[in-house]
Amino acid sequence: MTVAGDGGGIATLGRVPAVGWAGTSVTTLGAASGALPGGAGDGSNTIGQRPPLAHAALPRLHQSQQATEVQSHAESRRHRALDQPDHRRTEVFEADDQSVIDLLYWEDVKKTGTLFGAIILTLFSLTQFSSISVLAYLALSALSLTISLRLYTSVLHLLYKTQEVHPFQSYLDLDICFSQEQLRKYSEATVLYLTSSVDHLRRLILVEDLLDSLKFGVLLWLLTYIGALFNGLTVTILVVVGVFIVPLIYRKHKAQINQYLGLLRGQIKDLTAKIQAKLPGSRPKVE
Repeated sequence: MTVAGDGGGIATLGRVPAVGWAGTSVTTLGAASGALPGGAGDGSNTIGQRPPLAHAALPRLHQSQQATEVQSHAESRRHRALDQPDHRRTEVFEADDQSVIDLLYWEDVKKTGTLFGAIILTLFSLTQFSSISVLAYLALSALSLTISLRLYTSVLHLLYKTQEVHPFQSYLDLDICFSQEQLRKYSEATVLYLTSSVDHLRRLILVEDLLDSLKFGVLLWLLTYIGALFNGLTVTILVVVGVFIVPLIYRKHKAQINQYLGLLRGQIKDLTAKIQAKLPGSRPKVE
């Protein structure tokens, strides 16, 4: 059917079957050519028409992009959270190493003196008594001291009606468990040290380098004389005394000791080079 408008345009009304959302036929009313007054003459005025697929896919694309961004942000936060404990554990290990250095250099005289005296007293006790007796006496002495302090604080609490405070509560609350990272680090360091030692001994015993094997033989020969003069406990006492005394002496006389050590190292190096040049089967080391 044709309708003539006031503006001279001709509009066509037609019944066109179209597929709706549920697959049923609906009536589409559109303008074929021209436009009626007050109407949209572009032919896009439809009833029940399905929206384009591109417009429906845009919200889904936007949601997927947001999900990807959220996932990447969460992953980055997780990696940062995993890295932070490693930094903290590294700082803890460095602090432990520094405390050992301070202990050997007598930074805290009271702490170092107490530890040094306890170790020396224990080693001298082992020279006179059996290890079982020494351990039993040490444990009994520590137990007597802790029980005495515990009873003393309890008596003070009963007399003065004060709040009872356990004298060793700070030590009871102390966390002595190792984390997984610490266990992994210490186990890897131990395995690396053992494999390196076994490999070095294998090269010395199987004479990979003749000069190194000869030096190892001289060292073993000197150890036989040391074993004839001292027993194991005496050597251990001398080692402990050296560990606590030598660093302090080295700090006070560092320049002179380094000078003499440099001269001694140079002479040993020259002598080693001369012997290595005369020995068959020895190869020079690459520095």
